[in-house]
Amino acid sequence: MRVHSDDSEPPMWPVHLLAKLGEYVYSTDVPLGPGHRVDAGAAITGGTPPSRLTALAFTVDPRFGEIETPNGALTFLTACGITAAELERMKATSTAAVVGGLLRVNPDLVTEPPR
Repeated sequence: MRVHSDDSEPPMWPVHLLAKLGEYVYSTDVPLGPGHRVDAGAAITGGTPPSRLTALAFTVDPRFGEIETPNGALTFLTACGITAAELERMKATSTAAVVGGLLRVNPDLVTEPPR
């Protein structure tokens, strides 16, 4: 997950968010992959900073993609913060279609809470 911040200190909300995702994956034994979406039901920042981003979309990382290793294929995922409206569009079409639109204006899929 790439996150934009104007603060001198890195924000902690992404760490907390990704820790919750890790707990979810561990407890449900359901891995996350390209095309998956997770609705947080509230601002993914926890409210600080305020944000309209209430869900995450997962896709192949635009920088690192997929690689072959001696142990098999490895796919780098990125989590991108999305709005409730974007989540609804993903449900009506596909995650890939909406992420494709986001990539045109944000090639690294940086999550920007003020968006």
